[in-house]
Amino acid sequence: MKKTNRKSIALGVVAALAVLAAPIANASINVPNPISVDAGPLGKIGVQGIASAMGFWQDNPQGTPGTLGAKYAGATITNGMVIVQKSSGLVQFYAQAGAYGFPTLAASLAGANPTSTINDFGALPVAYLKIAPSSNYSVEIGKLPTLIGAEGGFTYQNIKEALT
Repeated sequence: MKKTNRKSIALGVVAALAVLAAPIANASINVPNPISVDAGPLGKIGVQGIASAMGFWQDNPQGTPGTLGAKYAGATITNGMVIVQKSSGLVQFYAQAGAYGFPTLAASLAGANPTSTINDFGALPVAYLKIAPSSNYSVEIGKLPTLIGAEGGFTYQNIKEALT
């Protein structure tokens, strides 16, 4: 297939996806509430999972041959995580574990590669213990999520911003 035909088809696909994504951009994208589990002496804990994926097309791939970043088009899992948390009482905790990727503008794509996940922030990127003696005061210690910037730390937290 000629290069100009490929570009025309790709532009058509991008335009169609933009039209389909428009209603989603105005929708609220929230993670479902955790499933509540009775953990005996710990009380009620919440358990939930996150899975997200992305598709892409690029006209000038820059990745190493044989990797996702070297492809013109493709798809990858960006997050596959489990979250366990206790969000009430004096002693609370939060643990988020799994595979994740950090797609970055103008950088080669890696996807949710468990090997790079371990090299970035480990298989447990967020985990902390919280002591909350009142609703107005608490102390947290551990691997805390980012509190700085307009974007969340993981791609599933940024879906709505990407579509608007």
